[in-house]
Amino acid sequence: MNSGTISPSLLKLQHLSYLDLSQNDFNGSRIPEFIGSLKNLRYLDLSHANFGGPIPSQLGNLSKLETLYLGGGIFDQNYYYYYNMIFRNKFPKLFSARNLEWLSHLTSLKFLVLSFTNQSKASDWLQVVNQLPSLEFLAMNDCDLPSASSSSLSLVNSSTALTGLNLSGNNLTSSAIYPWLFNVSRNLEFLDLSRNHLKGPIPESFGNMVHMTDLSLSHNQLEGGIYRSFWSMCSLVTLEMESNHLSAFGFIQNTSLCKSDSIQQLRLAENQLTSSVLNEMANLSSLIEIDLGYNLLNGTISESIGQQSELSVLRLAGNSFDNIVISEAHCSNLTKLRELDLSYSSLTLKFNSDWIPPFSLNVILLSSCKLGPRFPEWLQTQAEVFVLDISDAKISDSLPIWSIVLNYVDEALLVWKGTKQMYAQILGLLLVIDLSSNKLIGEIPEEITSLQELVALNLSRNLLIGKIPQKIGQLRQLQSLDLSRNNFSGSIPPSLSELTFLGSLDLSFNYLSGKIPPGSQLQLFDPSTFSHNNGLCGPPVTPNCSMETPRGQLERGHDDSDESMKWFYAGMGLGFVVGFWGFCGAFLLKSSWRHSYFRFLDKVKDWLYVTYALQKARLERRIQT
Repeated sequence: MNSGTISPSLLKLQHLSYLDLSQNDFNGSRIPEFIGSLKNLRYLDLSHANFGGPIPSQLGNLSKLETLYLGGGIFDQNYYYYYNMIFRNKFPKLFSARNLEWLSHLTSLKFLVLSFTNQSKASDWLQVVNQLPSLEFLAMNDCDLPSASSSSLSLVNSSTALTGLNLSGNNLTSSAIYPWLFNVSRNLEFLDLSRNHLKGPIPESFGNMVHMTDLSLSHNQLEGGIYRSFWSMCSLVTLEMESNHLSAFGFIQNTSLCKSDSIQQLRLAENQLTSSVLNEMANLSSLIEIDLGYNLLNGTISESIGQQSELSVLRLAGNSFDNIVISEAHCSNLTKLRELDLSYSSLTLKFNSDWIPPFSLNVILLSSCKLGPRFPEWLQTQAEVFVLDISDAKISDSLPIWSIVLNYVDEALLVWKGTKQMYAQILGLLLVIDLSSNKLIGEIPEEITSLQELVALNLSRNLLIGKIPQKIGQLRQLQSLDLSRNNFSGSIPPSLSELTFLGSLDLSFNYLSGKIPPGSQLQLFDPSTFSHNNGLCGPPVTPNCSMETPRGQLERGHDDSDESMKWFYAGMGLGFVVGFWGFCGAFLLKSSWRHSYFRFLDKVKDWLYVTYALQKARLERRIQT
C-alpha cells in the first residue's frame, strides 16, 4: 500500500483476529482510533508503515490482544543505527505517547514491541509493564525512556512472566533500572541494556538470573570486573560487554559452578582487560567467538588457544603484543575458524613456507602485523576468503599471480584507505584486493585484468614499477582503484576511461605522463587524483595539453578525507539494504521468536558499531597526523 488510508469499512470484520499493516506508507497519518473497536484482534502489527502522531489510547480496548508491534519497527533499526552514530542526531520517531496507561488494559499481551517510538514523557512505563502479567517479551529500545522515579519503583513486584527484555539505547541509569530489573529477573532469558547510562561495578545479583542465555551490557560505563557469582548463569550463551571500563574477568571458577561450559560468544572489545583473560579462556571449551579487540592485552599468547576446536571468530585487534610471535602451534586445532582479526596488534606471524592451515578463513584482517618479508604462502590455501586486509604487513616481495585469483563470495567487507565498506551484490562473484602499504616490487601481473568481477583494487604505497595494464578497462565492475605512491610510468591506459562504475580513483605520486584519456569518467575526478606525476595533462589537471601542468597541486590529505566520506555514505545505504533483507527471513518468529529477534539485533549492532568505531578512530588518527 502506497500513501493509502485505512477505511472504516474494516470494522465490518468484527471477527478479525489478525491484522498486519506493516511495510506500508500511510504518509505520516495517525493510527485510526476505530482500530480499538476490533475487539477480537489477537495480533496487530502497525510497524514500519509511516504512521505518525500520538498512539491512540483506544488501542487499550483490545483486551484479547496477544501481540502488538508499533513504532518504526524492527526493520528501521539498521538505518537508525547508521543515522544516529554517523550524524549524532535523533532518528525521526513518528510515534509518541504522554503516558502508557492504556497498555495496562491489555492483560493478555505476550509480545510487545515499541522500538523507536518517543516515550520520553511516559514516566509510568515501569508501572504499566508490571501490570501485564502475561507479557513474555518486551522491546522498548531507542524510546528515550525516562529513568524511573523512586515512587514508581516502589510499585514494582516480581509478578511478570518476562523472558525477553530489550531496553537498549535509552537514558536508563543504574540506580533506576537495577532495583526493578532484579525483581523481574526470575525467568529472564534475554536481556539487552546496551547503550544506556549504567555506571559503577556490575551487581552480583546478575548471578541470580539462572535462565539467562543472552546478555548485553555493552556501551555503558561499567567498571571493575566480573567475578565468581556472575558465572552462576550456567545457561549463558552470549555475553556482550564491549565499550565499558572493565579491567578484570574471572573465568576459572566457572567450571565449579556449572556442570558444563555453555558460553559460546564473548564480546569484550574496547575495555581495559589485560592478557590474563586469554589464559582464563583456556577452560572454556565451547567458545565459538572471542572478541578482545582494543583492550590492554600484552605479553604472551598461550599456544593453548590453538586447542579451541569450536572457535569460529577470533578478534584480538588493537592491542600491544609487541614482538610476540604467532606460530603454527597457535592454530593447530582451529579447524572451524572463519574470521581472524589480529590487525594493529604488533604481532609477528611466523609459519613454515609449506604450512597448510587447518582452517579455511572467510575474513582475514592482518593489517600492521609482520607477515613478510616474503609473500605469505599459506594465503593461497584460503580459497573461501571474502575479506582480506594485509596492508602494512612488512612484505617485500613481488606480487604472486595466485594472490589475485582467490575466489570471493557475494559480500565483502573491505578496508579501503582505512574505511570499512560493505559491498553486496545479488549476482556474481565479488573480488576485493587490498595489499597497500607494503614493499611489493615488480609489475602488476596482466592476469589481474581477467578478474571480471573485481570491484576494488588497492595497491597503494608500494614499490611497483612498469605500466598500468593496458586492458585494465576489462574490469567492468571496478568501483575503486588506488595505485598511488608507487613507481608506475608511461601513460594512463585509454581503457581506464571505460570504467563507468569507477567512483574512487587515486593515481597520484607516480611517474605517469601524457594526456589523460578523454571521456566523461576521468574528467569528473578531482585534479589531486592525478597529482605529483611526471607530466600528465588535459582535464581535469589542465584545460589542454598545450599548457604546463600547474605547480602546487593539491596534497592528498584533503582528498583522502573527502573520498572516505563518500564511501562512508555509500556503505550506509548498502548496509541498510543488506540488513533489511537479512532480517526478513528472521522475522518469521513463531516458536523461536526470542532467539531470532535477539540474535539478529546482536549481529546488527555488533557489525554496525565495529564499523563505526573503526571509522571514527582512523579518521581521528588522520586528522591528528
